[in-house]
Amino acid sequence: MRKAFLLSAVAASALFAASAMADVTVTGTVDICTAAVPCQITFTEDLVKVKVATILVDVVVTPNKFAEAWTHFNQRNENNKACENCAEKTALIENSIGQGHFFDGNVGITSVNQAAGNNNNQATVITIALDEFTPTPTPTPTPTPQPTPAFAGFAESQVAGEQIVIGNVIDSINIAFRDALINNSIQGNVGITAVNQAAGNINNQSNAISIAVSLSNGVALSDAALGQFVVGNKHDEQNVSKHAFTTGSINQNIGVTQVNQSAGNFANQSNVLSVSAVFTPGQ
Repeated sequence: MRKAFLLSAVAASALFAASAMADVTVTGTVDICTAAVPCQITFTEDLVKVKVATILVDVVVTPNKFAEAWTHFNQRNENNKACENCAEKTALIENSIGQGHFFDGNVGITSVNQAAGNNNNQATVITIALDEFTPTPTPTPTPTPQPTPAFAGFAESQVAGEQIVIGNVIDSINIAFRDALINNSIQGNVGITAVNQAAGNINNQSNAISIAVSLSNGVALSDAALGQFVVGNKHDEQNVSKHAFTTGSINQNIGVTQVNQSAGNFANQSNVLSVSAVFTPGQ
């Protein structure tokens, strides 16, 4: 499949010169003449000239390869009710998800979602598109060799997400602790690491990654969009103690590391990443 893309400001193909403008100012001074002093007349002329040139560029690229990745997520928490009394909770990640130095942890894609609370939405969404550089084989040499045609690639990645918390009610009393803890964890990982942890109620947490790579010289486009709404919720808590701690963690990772942690309520947390790249073969 071949597609044509119309791009601007890539290479000059047309030149258009616009009009020129000039502004002339002339001033003069005449001294009073007397018998003792001859007349002196002085003129000053200022000329300002402005010329504007406009360059219009149109380039049509017909890629041979395509890599397109698209990620979309939607999380909604609506009309929920959490009524609790003496409901202690702890979300704990300890000595986990990699504990050491470089390359001592996980390699590749690591995804962890942990929730000790109620009515929590958690998600890790990853899309990856990769095209492989496969140029046309060079024909057998002839007495008059022909130049190899240009090989072009196209990479496009998009991420779009929405998180909504509407019309929820929380009524809690006498909760001695509600803790979200990450201790000595998420270290020394290589690649993509995504972690969500929630000890509270009615939270939206997400990690979204979209990656498109074309192993051909060409065009790369990337886009990310996120909408978060927290509307019309009711919150009534008495004698409630909460902690969110990250200790000795999220160190010495290589690549992409995304972490969300919440011990509270009605939280929208998201990490959104869109990456698009093209590479010139041999470079």
